[in-house]
Amino acid sequence: MEIDRPMSQKKIKDPFAGNLFANGVLQFFHYVFPIVTLPYVGSVVGSESFGIINYFSVLVGYFTLVVIYGFDFSGTRKVAQLQDDPVQLKKYFLQVQSTKLFLLVISGILYGCLLPFLPEGPNHEKIAWATFGVTAGWALMPNWFVQGMRAMRSLIWLNVAPKVLFIGIVFILIQTPKDAFIYPLSISLSSIAVAVISLLWVHHRFHIPYRYRFEKAIFTLLHSERWVFLSGLINNTNQTFNVLILGYFVAFESVGHFTLGWRLMNVTQVLVMFPIMQSLFPVIGEKIKAKGDVGLRYLNRSIPLVFAAIMVSVTVMYGVGPWIISHLFGQEYLPAIQVLHVLLLVPFITAASHLIGNVALLNLNKDRKVFIVIGVTALFSITLNIGLIQWQGVKGAIAALILSELFALTFYLLILKKEKIQFLSPTQWLPKKMIIPLPETFDLPEVMRDHL
Repeated sequence: MEIDRPMSQKKIKDPFAGNLFANGVLQFFHYVFPIVTLPYVGSVVGSESFGIINYFSVLVGYFTLVVIYGFDFSGTRKVAQLQDDPVQLKKYFLQVQSTKLFLLVISGILYGCLLPFLPEGPNHEKIAWATFGVTAGWALMPNWFVQGMRAMRSLIWLNVAPKVLFIGIVFILIQTPKDAFIYPLSISLSSIAVAVISLLWVHHRFHIPYRYRFEKAIFTLLHSERWVFLSGLINNTNQTFNVLILGYFVAFESVGHFTLGWRLMNVTQVLVMFPIMQSLFPVIGEKIKAKGDVGLRYLNRSIPLVFAAIMVSVTVMYGVGPWIISHLFGQEYLPAIQVLHVLLLVPFITAASHLIGNVALLNLNKDRKVFIVIGVTALFSITLNIGLIQWQGVKGAIAALILSELFALTFYLLILKKEKIQFLSPTQWLPKKMIIPLPETFDLPEVMRDHL
């Protein structure tokens, strides 16, 4: 008979700063390590193949969101609540991982059925399937659990060897445009390797048995977490649907220019904004659950720090990005500079939306409200992209992206006003105010207490 050891005695109590640092490093390994090789890959395979690689990368991103199923938020939140109940915690872990594996099988079948109908799909099956391996890696990856247990630091060094090996494979094996499929294949293999190592570590560290099952509990879990999943899936439409539409209306050289500028812009989000949001989410969730008023005030005080970090990263990218494009990728990619400069507006807008939607409203259990915002914004984004891309090509894709992000932010602000949720307090953003300790309680309007 297996003895359940109290996890509360062994769990890692990393402070917010430590968890934030770990998230930042892991995002670096997941996102920037591949980008290190992009200049070499882009110069060898050319802008057309580069555009095809990025096209399938975006498409596979949707299937990756399917297997993740929003557990990076809902699962992390649940783990934080179950930390002192080892029996239920282990049961929940196995349910989530079994669900992700089930979704991987479904995603693979759907992906194979979709390929014949895509532009260049039948002609680039190697690139298409090599890219899909990333979805398998995320299906196995238990980072949602580790995040909730505040043990992200432990995963840092597990990422190093596979990523370094990936870099070596790219530089050694990619020599001609025909080798373009090796780039996504190496990313996929490194992602799967990291996921398997991390999964084994979690099973050993938290004494979780290997009992994955496809059972009724999977469908119960899928139903209960459907709003968070749909929100994440549809939210991804705002920033990536334009790439899929571009593939139908412009040459893949133009797709390569747009996706290069878009990828470099995303560096500022992946290295700065996303680690902050992922680290804030469980912290704010715990504080809102214990003392809702203090949790919301904590979130309010975090706002200037979030935007200061984004400002620094955007400023650096604005100056360094053109040099990267012109000197490392080559003259063929110069149109990407203008794309990058305009898209650097997006991180500020997206950060504001995430703070309100993903951090505040989700932790206030307003999942359906968030889904409505994201769903309406997605419809708005799809309509804009189809119309503007046919009319203006890459310029239309840029305009549609920015306008969609502004639309979502406006919608979130209207929900805050309608629900009378008032946590935004600019007077608390002054440096002197930010260093004053938060009181345990403070007076809130009665309508605000109803949300907590």
